[in-house]
Amino acid sequence: MTAPTAPAPIGLRPDLAFLLYQFENRNRGAVRTVAVSADGLLLCASGSVDSQPQAETLAAICSGMTSLVVGLAKQLGAGPQADIGIVMDIGSTMIAGPFGNAYLMTLAPPNADMGAINEALLKLGESFLVQLSPAAR
Repeated sequence: MTAPTAPAPIGLRPDLAFLLYQFENRNRGAVRTVAVSADGLLLCASGSVDSQPQAETLAAICSGMTSLVVGLAKQLGAGPQADIGIVMDIGSTMIAGPFGNAYLMTLAPPNADMGAINEALLKLGESFLVQLSPAAR
């Protein structure tokens, strides 16, 4: 019998997947977390995402949702922040950003404390902002 192997890292910045792993580990029940660039490219996905095609589909959905919300905010004279919650029978999807060049999306179970998960997602975004920002010269 062989030991299970970790899924191969995917996305443009798979080196940042550890941040998603830590987020899901601290927020039991949060799954399928992805980081997406502002232009819709998959930066990285957590190990709970089933496959690269699923990760890329989630990134496209995240990009579309943030584009709609940022467009609405612009029309209403608000800033370009996205803090989206979508309630479904399997749980709630939350999207937050932008954090530098990244948006984050996760799925939380139906019984999750939405406020706590959203706050944790915002803290995760701060980690991404630090990791995605160029170093000072």
